[in-house]
Amino acid sequence: MSVHSLRIHRMAEEVSDILAVHVDSWTPIHQDGLGRQLVASADSIGQHIRDSYEARQLDERLRFLRYADAAVVDTKNDIRRAQARLLFDDGQTVDLLKKLTSLSICTVEFAFALMQRDEHYNGEHRAWVERRRAWRFRTPVTAETTDAPQTEEESDAEVASSTAAPAEDAVAA
Repeated sequence: MSVHSLRIHRMAEEVSDILAVHVDSWTPIHQDGLGRQLVASADSIGQHIRDSYEARQLDERLRFLRYADAAVVDTKNDIRRAQARLLFDDGQTVDLLKKLTSLSICTVEFAFALMQRDEHYNGEHRAWVERRRAWRFRTPVTAETTDAPQTEEESDAEVASSTAAPAEDAVAA
């Protein structure tokens, strides 16, 4: 099985390709600054997933999945900055953020599945996976319930209630 058969890798490639097409239509000043940063952060999601797939040790695989999840956060921030500069409309932004949130959830669930294979694993990434999986137990935060900004986990919880794929689908071909 190749890395390209992993659903999470295909999801990462899809988002990266969508963003590259959008950035290509921007003016040179936006392409050279935010555009390069946005495409690089989106590309690194798939690269880290690939590195995780190729790694031999569980700790190393989990570290690369953690990097992929961090790259998702960077990409989301760049998309919000692009929207603030009117480079994306609201619909595009919502769609891209939902895709990235779903990708983040799948990445964390993939990491959890890898940890489940080694019941004795108690490395440094266990706490990260457990913290990131906490979205499953939280009530989604909405504008009606609070004016406080959402954390990345709270945002994931909100989107996960309507868009997340089941954990067993995270690596399905």
